[in-house]
Amino acid sequence: MDLYAIIDQIEALLQKHGRVSYRSIKLQFKLDDEYLETVKEELVDIRELALDNDGKMLVWKGAVPVSNSTLQVSGFQPLTPSTQPPVTYTPPHLAERILAEQVAM
Repeated sequence: MDLYAIIDQIEALLQKHGRVSYRSIKLQFKLDDEYLETVKEELVDIRELALDNDGKMLVWKGAVPVSNSTLQVSGFQPLTPSTQPPVTYTPPHLAERILAEQVAM
């Protein structure tokens, strides 16, 4: 089997299960130690999708795909235009600086 096909399958396992032991990866894909080190290097160092946990397992750290849903942030309120003129909420030192720069232009 192609190296990158194996890496992609292991990536999918990590996404699904969150963590996968090196021993189970070796058994599932019939990998030797050198092959496993290459897979580990690709997922941990190159793609930065997993972490090595005490040399025993890979732990998923990659982004979780977002399903077809709307992203919501708690406490978020859309911006509404202010009905007050800027002069009422702009600190005096900033208002002076803004006016000075406008005159300089």
